[in-house]
Amino acid sequence: MPPWGWPELAGRSAAGLPRTCTAEGEVEVRGVSEMADKSTFSPDEISEWFWNLLARASGSKEKLRDLLQNLSSEQLIRFEDEFAEASAQLREEPFVDHLDEGATEDTEQDVANYVVSQGKRFFEDVWRSPSHIPPYIDEGEPGILSGVADEVHYEKYGKGISFAPDHRFKSYV
Repeated sequence: MPPWGWPELAGRSAAGLPRTCTAEGEVEVRGVSEMADKSTFSPDEISEWFWNLLARASGSKEKLRDLLQNLSSEQLIRFEDEFAEASAQLREEPFVDHLDEGATEDTEQDVANYVVSQGKRFFEDVWRSPSHIPPYIDEGEPGILSGVADEVHYEKYGKGISFAPDHRFKSYV
């Protein structure tokens, strides 16, 4: 086990790693076999803590940045992990089937990040009804809030989240 206390999960993609957490922020690492089965993902695995932060940001990168400034390194990593997990779930069938024909991977990512950025209600609506996913999002859409936690982490700690020693795709319960 690495010195920061998390099992090494190198080589795993965010798309296969369900996240859950309690309001208390208790952390649990799931076994790799549990993470491999994407069919077990539920929107309930994305925490209320995460959705509440997005709701308080009201679609504004500046508001989200201000909110995230008050978080610890671990909390910023947790936020980024949950954002990435929610977004990754929407980059698979049946969701991508409703994107414009010829959509690139960048378009898939932008659309998925946009859906997550709009908050819990919209995410759950798209989850229940994949045809509700926007077929396309304009490049540079200001309503996409992905990456803000990574920027704040870099400003506060001198490293982006992908380079933080404890960023190992944890599961939060």
